[in-house]
Amino acid sequence: MSLKGAVFQVSIDLDNCMNLLDDGYWSLLKDAYASVPGDLAQIGPGHLYNPSFSNHSNVGFNYRDCAAVNSLIQNIEASGRPVDSVIAAFAEGTPIGEDSWLFDRSAVMISVRNPRRVKILNHSIIEP
Repeated sequence: MSLKGAVFQVSIDLDNCMNLLDDGYWSLLKDAYASVPGDLAQIGPGHLYNPSFSNHSNVGFNYRDCAAVNSLIQNIEASGRPVDSVIAAFAEGTPIGEDSWLFDRSAVMISVRNPRRVKILNHSIIEP
């Protein structure tokens, strides 16, 4: 069986977006993080910069961060304000220099929670 892929060009309506690039959310997110059970496993940045750290298999599985964001969303929605998407920046990869805060795989990501906020503009099928 030959599998095909698809690439979609979309437009995302960012109304009702929880924009984590806006520092107004950070005190609320810190409170939500503090209320998340500590037994949720997550590899934090401190591990990545520890020379003796070698188990990178779970890097990117940010269970505690995810639970904190979900908790904050629940609190916001309970107050009557919908959260249809979340936008945040992620510093990933390796620094471009010894003392640089610029990382070679950093990105801004959008998580769309309400599919009505996505409009498909175009698509193409990728042959293997």
